Amino acid sequence: MDELLLGNVVGLAAVRRAPAEFFDSVRDSLIRHIGRYPETASWFLEARPRELGVDDYLLLLRDSGVWRAVTADPRVTGDLLLRLVDELRGGAAGEVPATPHLIEAVEAGHAALAGRRSDSRCLRNLSLDLLDALCAAGVDFAPRSFHDPVRADTLDEPWLCWLEGEHEDAGQPRRDLGHLAADPVLGPVAARSLDPGFLTHHADTVLGHPGATALLNMRLADFAAERATAAGSFEALERFLDGPVKRLRDPRIDESNPDVIERIFAFDRAEELATALRSGLAVEYTFPALEAAVERVRTLAADTDTRRTVPGDWEFDPLRIHESWPLHAVSCGGFVVVFDADVTANRWQSPVLVTPSAVVGVRSLVHNACPRFDPRTCESLGEIHLRPWPERLTELGVPVGDLDPGVLPPAVWEFPDDPDADRDTVHRLEYATCLPVITDTTTDSLTGHCGGWHLNFPVDHGPYHHIIGPLGTFRIPRDRRLSPTTAIARPGGGVVVNCADGFIDADTGRRLPLSLEGGGRHSYLDHLPDTRLHFLSARDETLSARLRTVTAGDVAPLLDDGLTPGHRRELIAECLGTRDTVIIDAVDGLVRRSAELAQTMNGIHPPVDRQVRVPDISEELDAYIHGYLGTGGGGLNNYGALLTGLGRAIRRNELHSYGYEEWDRINWGIGFIGNERALAALVAAPCLSPELRHEAVGFVRSLLKAGLVCNAWRYVEVPADAVDSTETLYEGWHDDCVVISYRYDHNCTGSTGRSDRIVLLAPEDRRHWMGVDLGDGEDTSLGSAALTAVLDAADAQDPRDAAERRDALQTDVDTIARASGVPARVLFRLLGTPLPPTHRETKEQRALLGLTVQQSKTAREIIDQFEPEECAAILAAAVDPDDPTAFTAGHPDTDAVIAAIGRVLGEPAVRLSDEDLDLLVGRQADPEERNIRRLLRGGEVVVDDGVRDSYLGLLITIAVECRISADEAAWIARQMRAAADWVRGCPEARRREWDRLVPVPGPDNSRELVNDQPVPVLARVVAGGGTDDLISWLEAGGFPRTRAGGIRWWPSRTWCRRSRRPGDWVWTPPATGWSSSR
Repeated sequence: MDELLLGNVVGLAAVRRAPAEFFDSVRDSLIRHIGRYPETASWFLEARPRELGVDDYLLLLRDSGVWRAVTADPRVTGDLLLRLVDELRGGAAGEVPATPHLIEAVEAGHAALAGRRSDSRCLRNLSLDLLDALCAAGVDFAPRSFHDPVRADTLDEPWLCWLEGEHEDAGQPRRDLGHLAADPVLGPVAARSLDPGFLTHHADTVLGHPGATALLNMRLADFAAERATAAGSFEALERFLDGPVKRLRDPRIDESNPDVIERIFAFDRAEELATALRSGLAVEYTFPALEAAVERVRTLAADTDTRRTVPGDWEFDPLRIHESWPLHAVSCGGFVVVFDADVTANRWQSPVLVTPSAVVGVRSLVHNACPRFDPRTCESLGEIHLRPWPERLTELGVPVGDLDPGVLPPAVWEFPDDPDADRDTVHRLEYATCLPVITDTTTDSLTGHCGGWHLNFPVDHGPYHHIIGPLGTFRIPRDRRLSPTTAIARPGGGVVVNCADGFIDADTGRRLPLSLEGGGRHSYLDHLPDTRLHFLSARDETLSARLRTVTAGDVAPLLDDGLTPGHRRELIAECLGTRDTVIIDAVDGLVRRSAELAQTMNGIHPPVDRQVRVPDISEELDAYIHGYLGTGGGGLNNYGALLTGLGRAIRRNELHSYGYEEWDRINWGIGFIGNERALAALVAAPCLSPELRHEAVGFVRSLLKAGLVCNAWRYVEVPADAVDSTETLYEGWHDDCVVISYRYDHNCTGSTGRSDRIVLLAPEDRRHWMGVDLGDGEDTSLGSAALTAVLDAADAQDPRDAAERRDALQTDVDTIARASGVPARVLFRLLGTPLPPTHRETKEQRALLGLTVQQSKTAREIIDQFEPEECAAILAAAVDPDDPTAFTAGHPDTDAVIAAIGRVLGEPAVRLSDEDLDLLVGRQADPEERNIRRLLRGGEVVVDDGVRDSYLGLLITIAVECRISADEAAWIARQMRAAADWVRGCPEARRREWDRLVPVPGPDNSRELVNDQPVPVLARVVAGGGTDDLISWLEAGGFPRTRAGGIRWWPSRTWCRRSRRPGDWVWTPPATGWSSSR
């Protein structure tokens, strides 16, 4: 049926418009049909059905065998692929389809595409992966024209698709974009479309791909170039800061290209002000008759408005300077003044604004007309038609012929019949000026003249605006916002061009800063109509010459924020050698605006001092420091930049500005704040490798310079349920402290079940916070001088003295071990080279520590059972604040370490030898139970939430196989009896359920759960009497203190040994049966 249908409909125009579902429904039949009938294949090759996706179309050609024939001819292959690419651009805005099969075809068709040209000018529907594949294949793209629609080259949607990996599910993997970045046409287009706002969540993705990073660097280079162009022009700088660059705030980008970032956001107030003054100010021009008229009309307007006590002192200045010739007209608040170029008497309140007889030539001549105005409201009433404008500029005669077109080709003078013949040349006659010279008035005009005429012709050609006039031809980078019109000589040297928003330098294209009047208004001299420019003259040529050479050092005294306005104005007058209030007002306005801009710049991106930049660190140093001071693993790609930004906020007292996202990125890695003694111990550890010590010292020095340590802040943890707050305290500023994270309470004696500790940064002197007593706590801080001394001493360590430092440390460690009960080997490993427990020492490191493989394993696994905070407290205690460098020589503060161990661990219930610890570490069933640490803390077997069965097994092992005293034996016996009592005290129903579900206690079912709770296997054995002989033997205390070889106690016949793991005892119940309630 499908074959019959296809035979009748294929070839019809309607099939080209059929929905995609139609092709899906007949796909198999269509493939067979195309294979049988060559004319059908040709018909499908001619054009893709409109609703059939590009990739589906390619698959149809491939599966029907047509693609094989296409690829036989490179020319046909290239034509088809370029056609499909061009068809993609017809999609809706924001639609960027995945095309993995098209990309695959492009990758396979390099020979067919190399050197081919794509004329597609609309790229917004093409994925970056496809563009990269086309560039890799050698496809050339048409150079971008200034007249191409801006939206056509906007690749923001393709960027988002690439960054978010939207096409990966469709089988289109994310490409590196290296070929796209290298393409001279598309590379800049893609770079310009990379919005900095995308980087907030995708910086790692960009930085993880060299090609994308190259595009990012191109974008940053564009920003730097734009920033350089804006130097000295405060208006241009304001526009720059209000653009995409204000979203360039990710520290990872700062770290990736710090030199360019520094150029983008550098702001030297003195240099910016000096640059602005060298560029020139509109107030350097003067038109006395105009200035008198403006003052008069403002006074008239202010006198009639009781709300305005100061002439012209209103939010929006209603002053208007109208375009007319040769008379001049200004209006303000309903009052109009008409005057000649140099005569204002008797013309203050003319009944008319502009009369047709007064108009000789104006702008807008391309329309063959000039405006006329209502004499009372000054509103435009329409246009007065003038004589026709010539079809060619050369028809104007000799004056135009005398002009020098400069770099423009001769054809620019001729207007082509076809307006689209030269897309890159635009004659903007609506902005042309052609005014007669007024004898004795504009003969010496700064605009110049040619053959008795003031002539200026704007022509856009290529990437530049050109202004052709008597002063020459001037070229300015093309910008749709400029609309340049007339060139005029600048007092003091150079030429500027009048544009829509003020003057720009004709040589550099840099915008001149707008001038302010005394009342804070923008000066009207910055926005004069072209017909007024010809009447301007230099206000003070000597002053202007001085301004062209002013330096940052000359203006630096003006920037003292402590100056009063009056004093500052006196300094300006003295610096510039002038008493002209118009000039002083303008310069004073620039000084004030420079302060505002500096504040805006710092708000977007505070300056980074190279001397306090915190570097990124290696994975080894990250694990070393954050093994005890923080959680680590937060992302090393931007760690240094994040710390740099945090240090800056601390130095500037701006921690209140950090929100949830900022803390979420950095809270894992700032545990050293307020813990300088622990940090010093890590750096000064006597047996640390020279390579790791060197990096650690450099890192801590950068922390010190950045203000991240020794800064009067401390790390504090408080119970979450004790905080007096009715709302969730998210990470951020709360009551003059900073909530930086939350931690779950992993107390070894059992979780509290709360969520649970709030981690704060609090001032050192803060004692109360939101109803919680912060207390004094243990001071682990260290002054900057003491920390610097430790760093200097660590730097000066001689590796050849390592053995001497090790022996000194061993002596003190033995003293600490005898007093605290913590095994000496564990202490030696923790204090000598406090590498994280996950770190396996090399053969050389073990030799330096004097440890065997088993001894190293024992020390590591026991330290791993300690809380990081406990290790940090012991390390901090090792550094004597009164003699901080002693630890670098192997001499910890023994008394302080002993006190710290007693504070964080307590008194051990059983003191074990190093050999006993080797045995127990090898026997422990589950190190994550942390039973050895529990033993060192003197922990009880029975706790609030039940009995710790694995801990009980450890105690039984100690009783059977380790050397213990009579008191220690009695304590173990009490623990075993407490476990038995707890079992017997459980409800009878629960004990019967245990007996039913776990009837035979043993190692194979020791981890069984009943009602989601572990079954206390060993405790039930003890409660059932299986260890009565052992308990009695322990309580008797009559056994020898030392080993007599082998195991000192052997269980009764009801026990047999299964393995060497504690708890792996199989008990044979007596013939009379067994019950845990015995």
